[in-house]
Amino acid sequence: MKSRKEKIFLTGADGFLGRYVADTLRNKGLSFTASSLGDLDIMDKKAVINKTKGYKSVIHLAGNIRTSDTDNAEKHFNINALGTLNILEACRINKIPRIILASSVEVYGNLHKAGTIKETDITVPENFYGQSKLLAECFCREYSEKFGIKFTALRFTYLYGHGMHPSRIVPKMINAAIDGERLILSVDPSSFMDMVYVRDAAQAVLLSLKSKKAQGEVINVSSGIKTRIRDVDRVISSIYPSFKLKIKTQKEIGNHYLYDNHRAKNILKFKPAYSLEAGFLDYIKCRTDDK
Repeated sequence: MKSRKEKIFLTGADGFLGRYVADTLRNKGLSFTASSLGDLDIMDKKAVINKTKGYKSVIHLAGNIRTSDTDNAEKHFNINALGTLNILEACRINKIPRIILASSVEVYGNLHKAGTIKETDITVPENFYGQSKLLAECFCREYSEKFGIKFTALRFTYLYGHGMHPSRIVPKMINAAIDGERLILSVDPSSFMDMVYVRDAAQAVLLSLKSKKAQGEVINVSSGIKTRIRDVDRVISSIYPSFKLKIKTQKEIGNHYLYDNHRAKNILKFKPAYSLEAGFLDYIKCRTDDK
């Protein structure tokens, strides 16, 4: 039986990305403890310290996502920023030397010129969620410099896959196609997303944990490929030919970006395994198997 000291402590194991990271760790035969919202409140500092005793690393995925229901300053600050601070304090007290933080490309904001954003570009988040994630990164860097806790902050772009929040455009399209319903979307047809399949994102987490070069780094986890709604429509329609999508043009204000992934490729040796087509096929299989 593996000792607890060999284990990884995973927060947010019941979340969208967390379930796939847990599967990846399990498939690799790694020893870990999966912590979910039901058994650990990351706002309870004492509980966090007690739960994380004896571990060698933490993968911190627990957080407050940005939806119309959850997008407020207090929730984001308390869970994403102060929750991360509690995890870091637990690492300091329990002498856990390594943490992987799930961050977001929303830390960059919307002031950049259209193009590809690198990790070295200025971070001016324009919403509460991005601000809370940037503060969590700052806490990680400070704890690294003062207490030697080696961190890697992964700035995830638009992750898609089964289990993502149903309010997003992609699950709306998938669900309509599977259910044989016509869908009307009000979107800007010229806008695009930089999308990564969730299984590839989970692989990036594992690669970060193993990489010494990733210690002390912030890394974009992205595809670097423009994906428009029409591209998604084309893929879904190839699987469900009867799927009908009507787009009502709604012009969006602001720039759209790709996110440079050279650091992920060079440091992590990250190479997405899923094309857009392969990702949607797996997504749909998981969705239909789950019914």
